[in-house]
Amino acid sequence: MEARGSNWRSHVLGAIKLIELRGPRAHATSNAHDLFVDTRIAAILAAIILRKPSFLVAPQWRTLPFEARPKDQADDLHDLMALLPLLFEEYDLLEVAPPSAESQRRHVQLFDRCCLLEQALQRWYTLLDSTAPKPLPPFIRVQEERSTISGDEDFFVFEISDYNLAATLAFYWATCNLLH
Repeated sequence: MEARGSNWRSHVLGAIKLIELRGPRAHATSNAHDLFVDTRIAAILAAIILRKPSFLVAPQWRTLPFEARPKDQADDLHDLMALLPLLFEEYDLLEVAPPSAESQRRHVQLFDRCCLLEQALQRWYTLLDSTAPKPLPPFIRVQEERSTISGDEDFFVFEISDYNLAATLAFYWATCNLLH
């Protein structure tokens, strides 16, 4: 299993590097934009796993590839997700920094940045909630069953009414969990 994970990571990192080398303008139209959007989420997830920021947080990467094709709400969420590795990296640096007035100041700044991201995520969800079909989340409870694994846990079977919206919400909730 570890080899597969390593192979996936190498593949994603290679694809990400190719996109970075081509530059943001090269991904504004046509198939290149579709490739960028599809690879972008894998790049963001890889950066989250590695706890290292990606080039995708740079303003030109958040704007230029979307000049010809405007962002949708999932793209806006991915912009917010791309900020997590910046926070993780700063946290990791602070964990090994000796206590000082400077590290105390940086802790406060990190907390403030986390709060700003949380507020941005709340605004994103409020906008989604005001524009998406109801009810949110896009799951319909089909039936309630008893678990056959342990025999004493309830679980629910859901039918997904909108896969893209469900996937976007899964990324949203995962981002909120990682932030907290």
